[in-house]
Amino acid sequence: MKKINIYIFTIIFCFSGLKTLAQGVSVEKFDPDRFVFWFYVRAEIKLDRETKRPIYVIRTLSKTPKSGAIRKYEKDLWNYLGGGQQLSIGPFLEYQDAIRAIDMYDLARHTNETMEEAISTFQDSTAASEYFWFFLKYKISPRKGSYLLERTAARVAYGGIKEFKQVLWEGLSFQQLAVGPFATQAEAEEAKRLYRIEED
Repeated sequence: MKKINIYIFTIIFCFSGLKTLAQGVSVEKFDPDRFVFWFYVRAEIKLDRETKRPIYVIRTLSKTPKSGAIRKYEKDLWNYLGGGQQLSIGPFLEYQDAIRAIDMYDLARHTNETMEEAISTFQDSTAASEYFWFFLKYKISPRKGSYLLERTAARVAYGGIKEFKQVLWEGLSFQQLAVGPFATQAEAEEAKRLYRIEED
């Protein structure tokens, strides 16, 4: 079953192009005083029990989003990356979008089998048909224990909320963390921009 999942993810990742958006789109930076929401995940790298390969393991640290100006989010992002404690997921313009994302990242204690079931029975209760996200790669510094972000061709992808849940889960096996889902392309581009400031 795991081989089928990997195959499905590869198909989604490569052939749908994850429905990536053109990189030529110019998106202005958000006002640094703009009020936004975000949350934290514990992001680790562990050996998969079956394949013995390194995979990402993600756990949400709170059911309630943090809020404040983008400048505060950016400061948190920088501080926690350096401390190797947690990753900040955001910024979201709406509280409910941050809550929805927290639910998506609630992956702790799930096995491939339970996630297959959760994804196959997932009911999308949102009004929107498309959401936006991008992929992030990280390492953990053996000396400092801090997060090291790897530069990637982080194009913004889009699709339904169920599709995001699937690529979020499947991507962990490939050490690719899907960051989102954002309600607008502008939010995804801003999140990507803020993360890229911290990339190697």
